[in-house]
Amino acid sequence: MTTSLKIENIFDELDSYLEESRLYYVNESEEHQVNTTILSEWDLKIKNAVTEDFLEIFPNLKIDFGDRIFQVSADNEQGSPTTFLISVTLTDLNQDEALKAFIKSIISHKKTFIYLDSIYANQEKYKGSSKTLKHVFKKLKTSDKQFGYFNPISLRDLLNDGG
Repeated sequence: MTTSLKIENIFDELDSYLEESRLYYVNESEEHQVNTTILSEWDLKIKNAVTEDFLEIFPNLKIDFGDRIFQVSADNEQGSPTTFLISVTLTDLNQDEALKAFIKSIISHKKTFIYLDSIYANQEKYKGSSKTLKHVFKKLKTSDKQFGYFNPISLRDLLNDGG
């Protein structure tokens, strides 16, 4: 069972960096440059941490990354969260099947979630034969409160329950 996720450690480091560098307190006009810089400097660390965390629990998966968004908020002191969102495709190498999801971290609140891509909104059950992806799908789908809606669950909970 995972005790400390690498991605949590990376996001803790990022949180400390943003605080020490006073980047949580940028002006609205500086947000775009800060967002671009953080994506450039932290992207590989974040991807590597996500990959390592998943492969520790699910060694038969390949993790591909899509769009990424980092958003520091000039209103952080008023409670606006600083977030990192990344799309992932989890591919079972033994079955050649894939599942799409999003990982979202609220950096300033130290919370990281995962939820299914909206393409699965009307799908009740996983349609493939991969036991790993079926497990992930079921775990993410059962977090729904209502059919067709997605509520994120903690990435830690998914990975701790994965093995």
